[in-house]
Amino acid sequence: MTIIKSTYNHIFNYDNIECNVHLMRDLQKCIDNTGNQWAKDLRKLLSLTNMNRKNLLEQGIESFDEVTEAEFYFKLDQALSLGYQEWQQPGNSYYALMEHTLIKRIVTYTPAIFCLGNQFCLTVFQQFE
Repeated sequence: MTIIKSTYNHIFNYDNIECNVHLMRDLQKCIDNTGNQWAKDLRKLLSLTNMNRKNLLEQGIESFDEVTEAEFYFKLDQALSLGYQEWQQPGNSYYALMEHTLIKRIVTYTPAIFCLGNQFCLTVFQQFE
């Protein structure tokens, strides 16, 4: 789960909890509407990391090592950087606002969504099971 803070004014302030499977669905929606590579890369990265996580858990290992975690964040940064480039391409007007919102959401909430090293608290993956 990802906790997203929402504040309307000094009276209305709440935390919205979002199931991270929505991230995978939103990435697929982006792929379907744009065909952009960044969303394909990120969806693949998340799926492969989840498979690796499950394999490690079967072996009794409860967290990724530092190298694996660093590689994940490097690939995440690459995908998001490509996302900003692809989003700005001409002819991407129909889905551009939704795509940009998705990229910004991932960037803003990366620490909450992807905390790899802390005993597989990569919350997006816990929703797959």
